Amino acid sequence: MNTRQRGKGRSSTAIWAVSAVAVLLAGGLIGASLWSTRGGGSEAPSGGVLSDAERGAVRNAIGREDAPVTVIEYMDYA
Repeated sequence: MNTRQRGKGRSSTAIWAVSAVAVLLAGGLIGASLWSTRGGGSEAPSGGVLSDAERGAVRNAIGREDAPVTVIEYMDYA
């Protein structure tokens, strides 16, 4: 048996072991994320949390309605 055949088996085992660890880690992270979003994690602080709409926010808007605005346009006329 030459050295190429002996080394191939070990590297293949190492690749499978690293792949298995990566899959288990990814599965664990996904499971923890799902568990925490379904109420399994820490609860919201007492007193409640207001959504943006409940606080009077306008969708896709930042700042006051009457805020001064300066528009600077850069254009290449070439």
